[in-house]
Amino acid sequence: MNIKERALKGIRWTALATIVGAASQILKISILTRFLSPTDFGLMALASVVTGFLQVFADGGVSNAIIYKQNITKRQLSILYWFNILIGIVLFLFLVLLAPIASIFYKEEELKIIIPLIGISILLQSFSFQYKAILEKELLFNT
Repeated sequence: MNIKERALKGIRWTALATIVGAASQILKISILTRFLSPTDFGLMALASVVTGFLQVFADGGVSNAIIYKQNITKRQLSILYWFNILIGIVLFLFLVLLAPIASIFYKEEELKIIIPLIGISILLQSFSFQYKAILEKELLFNT
């Protein structure tokens, strides 16, 4: 398969992933509204705003560096992997410290617990960013 065919296949998989992702978000919200009270749903929304803002910084640009660097060594990949994990740990700890402040700001005591719990996802994602970037670099979107 030549590069053009691989790129077109990648575009199709990316479009499908985007559609499935959007549909799963709608489904998730529908399920949450059935099982959570309006107050609890609002708390989840507030916590998601705080964690979502930090999620933007979770990758730290490492994925782009992996994709655009032509000849990347195993040593460089190892350094970038551990750097990503370090970013995830720092952001998670920042969320733990930020939770009481957000709790005071929004006047919702429960946010002290909810924000760090949701923040665990940032920590866990830091383990996968590099592998996803390598697959994207190789145009292996359907893996």
